[in-house]
Amino acid sequence: MPFTVFSLEIDFSTPVTEPCAELGRVTRAYVSAYDRGRIHVARVRRQEKRCVVADFNGAIPVGRTVVSATWRATNPWVTLMSDASIAGRAAQVTVDFQFAGCAALKATVTLDNGEIYNQVFEFTVRDCPWFFENDALTTGPYVLTVTA
Repeated sequence: MPFTVFSLEIDFSTPVTEPCAELGRVTRAYVSAYDRGRIHVARVRRQEKRCVVADFNGAIPVGRTVVSATWRATNPWVTLMSDASIAGRAAQVTVDFQFAGCAALKATVTLDNGEIYNQVFEFTVRDCPWFFENDALTTGPYVLTVTA
C-alpha cells in the first residue's frame, strides 16, 4: 500500500507582530471572497478605544499583497480614527468611539497588481454613564490613507 510523506517547515525566527491584535470579532472583519457584499456589523461601548481590522487574507489571491489602504468615516465625531497601518494582508486603524450613535467605516485597499477591494463596518456605539474621565472630545478625520 503506497503512502505519501508530507514535510512542513515553520520559521519561528521572525515573529509576526501586529500593531493592534484584536482577539475577538467585534472589531475584526475576516473579509470573504465568496460574499463580497457582507457588511461587518458590531456594537461597542462609548469611550472605548479599539483597533478595527479588515483582514483580506480570505478574499485576495495567494501571493497578492496590500500596498495601500484608505479608511473613510461617515461620522468622525463618533469614530475618531488614528494610526492607520498595513499588517501583511490586513488593513487596520485605531478608533476612539467617542459619542453614542451610529457610524460606518470603509477600508479600501489597493493590491500590488492594482486591484481594489473594500470592507464596510457599521458600528452602533452604545451609550454609557458619563464619568467625566474625558471632557476634551474631538472630531477626527473623514479619511486616513497609509501605504506599505
